[in-house]
Amino acid sequence: MKNLSRFMDEHLGYFLVIPALIFIILFSIWPILESTKFSFFDFQLNDQQKSGLYFSERYNLDLMNETYEYIDYYLEIELDTVAKEETKEAIVHTAEMINSEYADVLAMFPAENGIVKLSGQESQMLLETNQRVMSELTSLYEKDDTFSYKKICF
Repeated sequence: MKNLSRFMDEHLGYFLVIPALIFIILFSIWPILESTKFSFFDFQLNDQQKSGLYFSERYNLDLMNETYEYIDYYLEIELDTVAKEETKEAIVHTAEMINSEYADVLAMFPAENGIVKLSGQESQMLLETNQRVMSELTSLYEKDDTFSYKKICF
């Protein structure tokens, strides 16, 4: 009994400090360390393309597939709603161009899906592809016609 009492007297301070240390580590030091870790990455929860922590560039093929499907879907809707024949031809041309770009990107990653690691050359090619698609869509929507997808939605 005396040994237990003496042990408690010698080590009681440690037992009383341990819960406070756990609390400080859990709610102060750990969040600081996690924030420091996240600061080294381009991490954004609201952007699916940037919601992972990677040391090298990655590309989300599933998200790309979904994006191209949406673009194709909305171009088909616009094809039915525009008034001018010239604009319809431009939409068909844009859809063909975008589908060609999409096929080229799929050819870069045969039999792969999900998030894939990129080389510098692949990254540059994807960036150029995205720029071509965006400029084609921008030039299409700058045409002097009524793109009336709003009529369908509202």
